Amino acid sequence: MFAFAPEADHLALTREWDNRRVSLVAPEDSLVLRKATLQVGHGGGRRFLPDSYAYNVLKVWVSDGAPGPGGTGQSESTRIVGLDVFPHERIYRSGQTQQLRVVARYADGHMNDVTRRAAFDSLESGIASVDSDGQLVVTGSGQAAIMVRFRGQTAVSHAISPFSATPAVARRATSHNLIDTHVARRWERLNMRPAPRCGDAEFIRRAFLDCLGTLPRAEVVQRFLASDAVDKRERLVDQILGLTGDPARDLYIDEWST
Repeated sequence: MFAFAPEADHLALTREWDNRRVSLVAPEDSLVLRKATLQVGHGGGRRFLPDSYAYNVLKVWVSDGAPGPGGTGQSESTRIVGLDVFPHERIYRSGQTQQLRVVARYADGHMNDVTRRAAFDSLESGIASVDSDGQLVVTGSGQAAIMVRFRGQTAVSHAISPFSATPAVARRATSHNLIDTHVARRWERLNMRPAPRCGDAEFIRRAFLDCLGTLPRAEVVQRFLASDAVDKRERLVDQILGLTGDPARDLYIDEWST
């Protein structure tokens, strides 16, 4: 379950496995509580402790009959339309900590701090970790995305931990388009040194593998390497993506239309 489909999650929790995940008669015996507290072993590990806030919220929910999501019957004051996490992005030094704050936006316009009830996950735990309370700890260099979830809504906080500055970082990337400009700015914030410009043979191999998942034919490679055109790389990318407007050149357009 990833909280993006609350109706499906509710069905899985309350109806699958012959209703074993919840026990309306004895809520404390519900598998959703016993597994999460490791009273019953499972691969996900301990998610919270008995008598913790999360435990008691789930126990009360089961005790109340495990009601499902409100759906279209939700009032404007309870229907969440967005989720914000603060800070959205911040530059850290290794070893720094940050308490994240999560705010839910509701359909009637009011907002509520839901930090205590939100779920946190680091997508790059080697760079930054986060606990169940939203306390972030930076442990390495690079960029980590912290995924925050609450009642079907998601938000992301970006933790940027620059690499140690060296004289080699002085070399700047050359921007040829809008994407290059954004990438170059990110490299600068991370103190990352851009790699040297690759050769034509490496470029055509990467372009085909990245875009089409296959290697180019030998004659295509030979023709590309023999060309002296200044813009041959841009033209190759347009051809691979089917953007030339010439059916005779857009040989790979079927790859993007199937």
